[in-house]
Amino acid sequence: QNLGIVIADVTGKGTSAAFYMAMVKGLMLSLNRTVHSPARLLSELNHLLYGMMERKVFITMIYAVLDTKSGILTTAGFRKELDWDLKKDLFSTGRFVKK
Repeated sequence: QNLGIVIADVTGKGTSAAFYMAMVKGLMLSLNRTVHSPARLLSELNHLLYGMMERKVFITMIYAVLDTKSGILTTAGFRKELDWDLKKDLFSTGRFVKK
């Protein structure tokens, strides 16, 4: 019933950037099995990556989880957390709904 969406960018290019992005993907897939809050998942991911990455490398990311039954989209990442009710407010009034 939930759909996860990730948009991310890693500094650099070539094989080192591809390696870091592959590492992020693997960690997110692993964490997703036990951590269901986008904010908590990114916090755990950040903690893990901090010990593995060079200090000059950084990743900008937003992670969203869409509850396909209720239409609520919960996000976390490079901007503050938002909860959108896609069925009620986003299309009718354009307001953001905080849980």
